[in-house]
Amino acid sequence: MAPSLNEWIRTFRDLHLKVKTAALSEEEGLTYQAAQLELTSVLVNVINASAFSGLSPRKSLRIGLETEVTLWYNKKALVGKTWDVGIGGFGAGFDSDFLIPSNKGEIVDFSLKLPGEIGPALGKGKIVSVIPKQSRTRVALAYDDVTTHTRKRISAAVWDQILATFFKDS
Repeated sequence: MAPSLNEWIRTFRDLHLKVKTAALSEEEGLTYQAAQLELTSVLVNVINASAFSGLSPRKSLRIGLETEVTLWYNKKALVGKTWDVGIGGFGAGFDSDFLIPSNKGEIVDFSLKLPGEIGPALGKGKIVSVIPKQSRTRVALAYDDVTTHTRKRISAAVWDQILATFFKDS
């Protein structure tokens, strides 16, 4: 008999905690990756989202998460807040307007503060879109040059938020 949804989520949560402490066996790692794909498919369908062009649903899935982000562009630091963070990138709002639509496709350095983490996640990202909205500018960024370790840290923060948002009582 298949496990109940609550049992499945508890198992997933246990595996997720092991990932964060690097206590996962190779077999558990494969189980965790398969479970991530399965849960992502469900969530993408439930929230009626679609995969960004060229990205798998797992890399397209973003979750609402407000945290501090800094972009460096033209030797200036631009500090803002994320609106959503995902395994493939993030969306953020900035008060400044020096990022303009012509910057689409440019690579910028970023620093992303992750909840519960001591140091920020650092890397390079490609500007996917820039949308001026009243006094703020919304920037969507896809990770470009990010270490495997940093990707794992971001992924853990995203899955922490997914579990906290959708499965609090499981």
